Amino acid sequence: MRKQLVVLLVMLQAVLSVTDISADAKSKTLKLSRKSVRLQTGEKTKISIKNGVPKKVRWSVNKGKKQIALSAKTKKSVRITAKKAGTATVTAKVTYKKKIKKLKLKVKVTAKEQGKTPSNVKMKKQTAFPAQVTACLDASGYVKVQWGKVSEAHAYVIQRRTGNESWAEIKVTASKSYTDRTVKENTAYEYRVRANCNNMCTKYSTPVTIRTGKINSVFAIPDNPATETPEPTSKPTTTPTETPEPTPYQPKYSYEVEVLNKFTIYENVPIVLYVKTDKPSRPSFVADGLSQYRYEYEDIQYLDKNEERLNNGWICTIQFSTSGEKTVAIEEFDETDKSGGKYGTYKVVKTFQIEVQSGEKSLQNRCNEIIKEVSNDNYVSQDTSDKTVGKKWSSLTGTEKMERLECYVRTHWHYPRLGALTDFGYKTVWFVQENVGAYWETGFADCGASNDMMCVLARILGYEAELRNTTLNGGLHIQAVVTIDGVEHIFDATPWQGGYKDWDYIL
Repeated sequence: MRKQLVVLLVMLQAVLSVTDISADAKSKTLKLSRKSVRLQTGEKTKISIKNGVPKKVRWSVNKGKKQIALSAKTKKSVRITAKKAGTATVTAKVTYKKKIKKLKLKVKVTAKEQGKTPSNVKMKKQTAFPAQVTACLDASGYVKVQWGKVSEAHAYVIQRRTGNESWAEIKVTASKSYTDRTVKENTAYEYRVRANCNNMCTKYSTPVTIRTGKINSVFAIPDNPATETPEPTSKPTTTPTETPEPTPYQPKYSYEVEVLNKFTIYENVPIVLYVKTDKPSRPSFVADGLSQYRYEYEDIQYLDKNEERLNNGWICTIQFSTSGEKTVAIEEFDETDKSGGKYGTYKVVKTFQIEVQSGEKSLQNRCNEIIKEVSNDNYVSQDTSDKTVGKKWSSLTGTEKMERLECYVRTHWHYPRLGALTDFGYKTVWFVQENVGAYWETGFADCGASNDMMCVLARILGYEAELRNTTLNGGLHIQAVVTIDGVEHIFDATPWQGGYKDWDYIL
């Protein structure tokens, strides 16, 4: 029996050895889907790793950071956006087992010429546009063109014409919709869309036709969907007859909107709105990528904290998942209009614009400023626990540099103040006068925000970094894990002051 066990163990070791060798051999075949790519400014493409699943991948731009930007990074792929003409090199630092392999991609960016097809798109592979295209008038009377998602498409080209004009390109976008604010009143327009995919593009869709009415009138024209119509063999010679405008919806209440944020508005950052209105219930907001939240602001006196209601209006908190110019609509429910359902229809009664910035560049700039400050030979740390005091930046090891940055973030930021203890833990309070905004600008950061900054600082110094969840006093806690010379180090820059430690009196 003992001999049989020994034989089985030997066989098992042999199987494991073969498995390790085959896995290692397979890992060596890792390669990028393309060795080089050519793009025009504004164009996007996706690069992926073939033949195997890497353990860890760090995507970076070794050359040409002004030419391209990397986004949507995963272990298997990355999305590249062309920003400026020139050349760039993307490196995928792939970790499998304990070995590291570097895969490189050359990117050539050329300036885009109006109306021209990107040079890496092969027209001979054109296929029919597979999605449905529709057009309607938004609340202000502008034309909104929408279409379904096309597989592997990285950009969509929109063309427009009116009357006897030729087709003209008006927009190239990665979104699935576009609002044309250059239209004129009482004019018929045709729109068509093409998808640009990797190494090919589709044909233009069947045109859709729509006629505008009044422009900049919130209540003049409801949504007017247009259906696809076959492209005519010859251009029409007759002028479409105008249809009478429907009776506009009269709003029941008045609305005035003010944004209370004192800092720049970025994506995924709360936006606090004061809505002065005589409406007795909470206003309803509608916009692409918008989410609504409920926070209790300690420096505002509510009539009812559970509803955030004021004497003459409401405090409302919204947030956008993407950047760009956002059109936000306030709606009222019209019980008399059964076109939207047996109970009634929501009607737009007011629209307003909010410009949402991308926070990636702003955060990078702030982190570069921090590194410049702490690397100065005259830098004096405010943290008594800083072990790098008196040492020059050039003499510090990678670990010591991260420790100095950890002390800096911990002492220069305050922990967000906390509200009452609930069944779900402490409820974070965003103060209007203090910290409504991005954490790198407001000076308020919890464990997730402060250690997210640590990861960005580490990547600027050339180290791999990621956030890792753990527990502290029975609750969720987040730390930064930085790999230096192949060894993982845990850093925690969570502020020591603010919140539950320093609770100042609130005026």
